Parts: sequence; C-alpha cells; structure tokens
Amino acid sequence: MDISKEQTQPQTFKDLMRNMSQNGKRVFLVSIPGTLLISVPLITVLFFFFDYMIQLGVSVVEIEALRIFNQALLFSVLGVQVFYLLLLDRELPFKKRVLTGLKKTALVFPAIIVATILYTVLTTFGLALLVIPGLIIYAYLGLFAQTIAFENKGIVKSLMRSRQLVIGSFWRILGLLLLIIIASNVLIVGAEILFLFMLGTPIFWVDIVINTILYLFMMPFIGSLYMSMYFDLRARQEAFDYAVFSKERGQLVS
Repeated sequence: MDISKEQTQPQTFKDLMRNMSQNGKRVFLVSIPGTLLISVPLITVLFFFFDYMIQLGVSVVEIEALRIFNQALLFSVLGVQVFYLLLLDRELPFKKRVLTGLKKTALVFPAIIVATILYTVLTTFGLALLVIPGLIIYAYLGLFAQTIAFENKGIVKSLMRSRQLVIGSFWRILGLLLLIIIASNVLIVGAEILFLFMLGTPIFWVDIVINTILYLFMMPFIGSLYMSMYFDLRARQEAFDYAVFSKERGQLVS
C-alpha cells in the first residue's frame, strides 16, 4: 500500500504536490495495462461520437458539453483505477494488482458513467447561464468519483457527498481542478498541434494514439492528486485519520 499516515491528515499545497509526484511514480508501471485497456476503447468511442456530432452540425454548447464529458469520464474512470491500485498492497504480484484494480474499477463503472453525465449536464448548464455558477458546480461536485470508489456512494449521493466535503475548501479545490484541466489540455492540444504541423493534415487515428499515450503518462499523477484531495478534505471535515482510513480500506480491499 502506498498511503502513509501523513496522507490521511490535512495537507498543504506543497504536500499535495509532493504526494502526487511520489504516488504517481510508485503506481506508474502497474497502471499502464489497465489504463490501456480502459482508455483505448473509451477514447476511440468518444472520438467517433465527437466526430459524428460535429458532422451533424450540433450547437457549440452541445460540443462543449461533450468535450467536458469526454475528459470528466476519462479522469473519473482512470483516476479511480489509480486510486484502487494505490490502496492495494505493493507486495502483491504485478498481475494480481493489475487485475484487482481493473475488477474493482469495472464494478463501479456504470455508476461513474451516470454520475459523470449528471456532473457534465449541471456544469455545462451553469457555464451556459453564467460562468460563475458553472465553476461553482465544477468544484463542489468534482470529487464524486472518489466517493463512489472509497465510500461506495450511489450516483446522486456521490455528488452530494462531494459537495459536503468541498464546503469550506472551495477556492482550494477549484484552483487544483483548474490546474489539472489546464495543464492536461495544454499537453494534449500542444501535442495535437505539433503532429498536425508535422503531418500537414489532421488524422483521426493519430489523435487517438496521441491522447492514449498522454493519458498513460498523466493519469498516475492526476489520479494520485484526486486521491490526495479527497483524503485531505475528509481530514479537514470530519474525524478521519489513519486508523479510520485503515478500517475503511480493509473493508474495501478484502
């Protein structure tokens, strides 16, 4: 297991960044098989659907909603896989860790899809009305996947649980979530522009390969940061420490 006592206590921004880096490196190799198995079909389907929507000439709002959904779903599903891998004992054989992480992720996958749809609809609706309501929803409900993974919350309850945890830490969480989405999109868009410049024309499958490779490298760290934010919020909001964590983890991985 890669979770120390310090990670179940309130953490400074510096602590969060350090834990993200350390946990991301520890889980990097073992996350690759699962990330490939999850991301390749997801990214392919999402890209085909995205391309189809563009050909239909749907509105800008609908395109942006789909864009938010694409990234939110990948962050949620792949982030949960990283979460589970970090909870498992490092002494387990490599193959067993990979398969266990995939199995547990598969069990919560339906709930994550539906919760992501609700999250996307609410966020897009808020952004369409005024930017500020969208950002508020984006931050308050942004940790729903972690509550599904660790607390086995249902679809609506996971969103409400995220809101409960973020209360009192809104600006901190909003800043971190914006940092994640800005940094990841800079990498993705930058790589796509680079290959477009090299190839001279956009190629559908090249975009899929680029996104898959980038998510392979990004998600161990993004998933680790989401996990650290979740534990940090619980430590700030309630009687949560390493003993409580160990008990809840034991029930989850048994």
